Amino acid sequence: MVSPLTFLAGLVAVIYLPGRSLLRLSGFRGDRLESLALSCALGAGAAALVIKGATAFGRPRLVFVWAAAALIHAAAGLRRGSRGPAPPGPRPARAGVALAAMAAILLVVLGVDNFRNGLVQPDGSRVVNMRFYDGFIRTSMIREVSHSVPPQLPFAAGTPLNYHYGLDLIAGFFHAQLGLDVLDLYHRYLPAFFFGLLLLGTFLFIRQLFSEESALWGTFLVLFGSGGLYFAASLLLGAPQGGNIFYSFYFFDFLALNTLLHSLAILFPGFFCLGRYLAGGRRPDLILAAALLALTSEFKVFFIWPVLAALLCAGAAAWLKFRDRSLLKAFSLTAALFLPLLLFTLLRGGGISYNFGLGFVDWVGRALANLKLAGLESAWSGVVTGSAFSASNLLKALLGLAVFLLGSWGLSVAAVPGLVRRVFSFGRDEVGKLFLAWLCGVSIVYFVFFNIRLVKLPRNIVNIYVYYLGVILLIIFWADMLARHFARTKTLQKTAAFLLVSALCVPNGARFLADKVRVPNPRTFSASFLETADWLNSHSEPEDVVLHPIEMTYLCYFADRRVVLDASIHSYLDFHLPQREIRRRKTDVARFFNDPAGSGEVLAAYGVRLIWVPSGTVLPASSRAAPARTGGEEGNEAAGFRLEKVFENGDFALWRVR
Repeated sequence: MVSPLTFLAGLVAVIYLPGRSLLRLSGFRGDRLESLALSCALGAGAAALVIKGATAFGRPRLVFVWAAAALIHAAAGLRRGSRGPAPPGPRPARAGVALAAMAAILLVVLGVDNFRNGLVQPDGSRVVNMRFYDGFIRTSMIREVSHSVPPQLPFAAGTPLNYHYGLDLIAGFFHAQLGLDVLDLYHRYLPAFFFGLLLLGTFLFIRQLFSEESALWGTFLVLFGSGGLYFAASLLLGAPQGGNIFYSFYFFDFLALNTLLHSLAILFPGFFCLGRYLAGGRRPDLILAAALLALTSEFKVFFIWPVLAALLCAGAAAWLKFRDRSLLKAFSLTAALFLPLLLFTLLRGGGISYNFGLGFVDWVGRALANLKLAGLESAWSGVVTGSAFSASNLLKALLGLAVFLLGSWGLSVAAVPGLVRRVFSFGRDEVGKLFLAWLCGVSIVYFVFFNIRLVKLPRNIVNIYVYYLGVILLIIFWADMLARHFARTKTLQKTAAFLLVSALCVPNGARFLADKVRVPNPRTFSASFLETADWLNSHSEPEDVVLHPIEMTYLCYFADRRVVLDASIHSYLDFHLPQREIRRRKTDVARFFNDPAGSGEVLAAYGVRLIWVPSGTVLPASSRAAPARTGGEEGNEAAGFRLEKVFENGDFALWRVR
C-alpha cells in the first residue's frame, strides 16, 4: 500500500493543490466537478513546466517549494473562507450515475491488460505484454527527463531531443523524487488518473457547448466508440487487425500508452473553458482556456497547430458576420502563451529531424489496397490521377471513398452534412460549435494535405493523432445529433437506441481488448537483468553512457542511463535517426566488440563510461584508439582507456571505463 499512497500524496501535492490555487487566483467560479477537473488539468500542465524548469537548472527539488506554496495558499483560503459554496455538480440520479458507471467500465478495461502489465513476478522477473504496446519509448524518456532537461535520446546517446515530453516530466519527477517505480507509474497510476480526467473533461466540454444529454452520449462514444466500422471490414474482408492505419482506431492509442490520452485530458478542459468564455465573456475563462490549449503542446505538440488554425479561421468568420472578436482574442492569447514554449524548443536546436511539405497523401488508395479491394483501388487511382477517368471508374471511386469513410468514421459520417452547414450558417450563440466544426475539418484536411516526415520517413503517420482529433470531434457532433433526435422519446426507446449504437460502435474496442488477452505476446525480463540495471542505477552517474552489443536490447528501458544504440523495434530508430547515423552507430558498436583492445576511439566518440555484456565475456584491461585514427604510438596508455569489471551475476557483467 505504500506505493499507491505515495502516488496519491504526490498527486495532491504536486498537481491538484497547485492547480486549485491557480484556479482560485484566476477568479474562476464553477461547480465542484468543474473545479476538480480544471484543478487537475491546470495542475498537470503547470507541473510539467515547473518540473522542466527545476530540472533544467539542476534543482528538481524546487518543485517541492512550488507544492509548499500551493499548500500554504490553500490553507490561507480555508482560513479566510470561500466566497460562498460552489454550486453542486451533475444530478446524482442521472449524470453522476452515468459518469460513475463509465468510470467503472474504464477500470475494468484498464484491468484487462494495463494494470497487470509489467508486474514483478515471484522469481523477481517482470513480464511485459508486447501485444499492441507502445510504452517502451515513453518509459525510457521518463528515466531520461528525471535527471536531464533538455534531454537526449536515451537509446541513441548524444542526440538532442526536441519533442513533447510533459507526461514524462511528471512521471520522471515521481520516479526520481518520490521513489515510485516507472512501470507502476506508467501502467497503473498515471493512466487511471488521466483516464479519469479525460472522462470529466469530455463530459464538461460537451455539456458546456451542447447539452447534458449530448455529453452523456458523447463521452461514452469518445471513450469506448472507437471511431469507425473496422470490425465490419475485418469480418467481411478478412482485414488484419493492424493492417491499415485507418482501421487501427484511436482506442488503440488510448491503451497502448501513447500520450494521445494525456494530451486530450488537457485539451478538452481547455475547450470547456473556451465554451464558458464564449457564453459569458469572462476574462478568467479566456485566460484558463488559452493556458490549457497552449499547455497541450507539452503533451502532444501536433494538436496546437490545428487548434490555432481553427481559432483563427472561425474567429475571422465570427468577426465578419457579427463583429464578434471573442475567438480572435482566444487565438491571440493562446498563440502568445504558446510562443515561449515554442522558442524554448527552437532555440535549443538539434533533435529529431522534421521535414514539412504540402501535397496530397492518398490514404484512400492505401486503405483500399490494404483491404485488398484491387478493383476499387484501381478505379480510385485512375480518377484521382486522371489516367483512367470514366463514368464507371467514377462510380467505383465513390464506392471506394464510401468504404474508406465508413471504415474510418463509422456511423458518425451522418453528422458531416450538418457540420458543413454549420461552417457556412451559424448564429451568434453558435460560435463555439463553429470553432469545433472548423477544428474537425482542419484536422482532417491537415492530415491529408500537410506532410510531416521524421528523418525522411516516407509517410506522415505522425499526423495520425491530428486525424484522430478530427474523428473524435465528428463523433461528438454525431452524439449531439443522436441526443436531439431521441430527446422526446420514451426511456425504453432511448435505451434501445443507445444499445443499438453501442452494438455498432463498441466491437472495435472489444476485439482489441480480446486480442490483447488472447495473444499477449509476453516478454520476460529476468531477475538477473533487472538486478544488473538496478546496480547500474546505484553505482553510476545519471548522464553516464553505456555500451552493449547490438543483439542485447531494452537495457535503457530499465536502466536510468543512456546507451550508444538500442536497436529494439520499440526504439523506432527510423523515426528518430537518419539511416546513415543508424549504420554508423551499428558499425562502431560492432567494431568495438570485434576489437575491444584497439577501438578506444568508439568509447571516446560516445563518452562511454560503462560496458554491459553477457556474463563470461572477456574484455582486455585497456582499450586504445587505433594509431591510424589518433596518430598516437602503440602502447601509449594516455591515448586509451582502462577497463575494469565492477559487477557480474549469472547472466550479465558490467565493466567500468576509466
